[in-house]
Amino acid sequence: MNVSRDGEAVRVEGAAYVLSLRPDRPFVELSELDGEARALARLNPIGAVDTVDGLDATVRIGEPRVDRRDRDILIELPVESRAWRSKRAIVRCADDEVGLSVAVARDGRARLSDVRLLGGWYPTDRRWPAAWYRSRIEARSLVPAAPADPSRIALDPNEGVRFGVSGGGQPGRGSWFLTPPPFVLAFSPLAADARDRIPEGPWTSVAVRSALAGATFSELAYEPVDGGFHLRLAYDGMTDVVGEWRSPEVVVGFAAANPYAAIARETERLRASGLARASSVQHAPAWWRQPIFCGWGAQSALARAAGRPAAAGLRSSRADYDQFLETLEGHAIVPGTIVIDDRWQSRYGLADPDPDRWPDLAGWIAERHERAQRVLLWWKAWDADGVPAEWCIRTSDDRPVAADPSHPDYRRFLAAEIGRVVGPPPEGLGADGLKLDFTAQTPSAPGLVHHGPEWGVGLLHRLLATIHDAAKATRPDAMVVAHAPNPLFADVADAVRLNDLLRLDDPEPLVPIVAQARHRAAIARAACPELLIETDDWAMPSLAEWRAYLAVKPELGIPSLYYADRVDPSGEALEDADYEAVAATWRTWRARQGLPDPGRPTAQAGVAR
Repeated sequence: MNVSRDGEAVRVEGAAYVLSLRPDRPFVELSELDGEARALARLNPIGAVDTVDGLDATVRIGEPRVDRRDRDILIELPVESRAWRSKRAIVRCADDEVGLSVAVARDGRARLSDVRLLGGWYPTDRRWPAAWYRSRIEARSLVPAAPADPSRIALDPNEGVRFGVSGGGQPGRGSWFLTPPPFVLAFSPLAADARDRIPEGPWTSVAVRSALAGATFSELAYEPVDGGFHLRLAYDGMTDVVGEWRSPEVVVGFAAANPYAAIARETERLRASGLARASSVQHAPAWWRQPIFCGWGAQSALARAAGRPAAAGLRSSRADYDQFLETLEGHAIVPGTIVIDDRWQSRYGLADPDPDRWPDLAGWIAERHERAQRVLLWWKAWDADGVPAEWCIRTSDDRPVAADPSHPDYRRFLAAEIGRVVGPPPEGLGADGLKLDFTAQTPSAPGLVHHGPEWGVGLLHRLLATIHDAAKATRPDAMVVAHAPNPLFADVADAVRLNDLLRLDDPEPLVPIVAQARHRAAIARAACPELLIETDDWAMPSLAEWRAYLAVKPELGIPSLYYADRVDPSGEALEDADYEAVAATWRTWRARQGLPDPGRPTAQAGVAR
């Protein structure tokens, strides 16, 4: 890597790019080297680190300082700010990537509100008005690693995107399928020829790289305006700065073959730098790969047929599950793993089965073990139902809004409840693992009271780590399924669930889903390559779409079936040919994976504990 002065400008030439920074106009100009230099981006490194008691307003910008550190070249730009005693914009030039971050310091304590990167206030050039200036990447397509609208994969770069740990069916909160996704955006110079297709590259990536301890933001937002953009990290006033603080680094990568290659490259860098750990799933028990029946789709279909779609949880009962499984068995479909879904519990925060719908859940699980089947229990993240208020995240008037995994007493309580889920009878239920859901209900609002110091991404990781570690401590082969394919989360789950295939709150939700499922699976493989993938099966816009998805599931991961006699929400009945297709798919999958076929269960089969 070469560094030189071109007049007053600093010039760095790496293997994949040329960078230039002029002191009189402090924007990083990037050109990509592909035979010849091609203008790629103009990046504003100044940033703004706002606090709950003041905005980070730029007063003036100093001369850039250049230093070599190991194999990197660092360019530091001093920034005088009204909010901070000192501030530096830092540009790290490696041979094949460029990183930008902001470091600030002050006397006393501050609490972060929003931190904006790749943008900044610039009042010191008389030729330009004093204003907020954004960055730009030359691109006509954007693929974020945060799926939202299931009908779309490639976006226009002028469309905003949210990455985070909080979402739902309300307007503007629809990117909840993966919580959290990898923090990667990929840009192509070509326009997509269809909403669900990815154009050719080469792809320029923009990743937010952070240690888990520093990931206390609840949301990363890509905020474009008129060809420019910046990134905003929402800290919600929940992160204290004492003395010095440095932002997560925004890393620009070059010439990836596709967006998934960009995600995989970022995963490798996070692991190489020690910021993320690999999973231990490469030593997974064989039974984890058995085909799955999850009852949620069948529960929903029953409730919808009765005219009460919101009451699907009431169909989580022994009688209903026995009927679901009997129906499937009558068509030679015997799942290796059964997921009992919402709501088997009497209260969401406890491991107590509902006494009316599941009067002897431990006994039912034992019966399934005698048939050589495994059972996972659904668990709703964050719910405070049954949790003492003092162990909860609360509003300023002391109203609980969520359980608080930063509170040591709640962690001990939760670990004990998870131990009861997977522990042997009579104290435990004897389940073989958990399906974790509703992680997108992570609190993300200012003014809340919690034990601390974790928040946002880090707080969700603390929750999942508590569940995962407690399950493994009680039963080492327990299987934990989540939908968090972020490299920082590879150590807190064993499988990634692709999650609901539709957003039923959309005005026109019934869209093709196979392309979206492939997209999510590719994201998961790139971000967490050791984790298994659970393909999910709900919600289905039509029987035809369900059939199309069934055909590709073995390419993506463990084939899952969520229905017994009809798909939901379309209500179309399964036909004999559909049952035959499921049975054939499962036989083929088991043969490829070297798994036994339970066939018709016998009382002698048994499950080793």
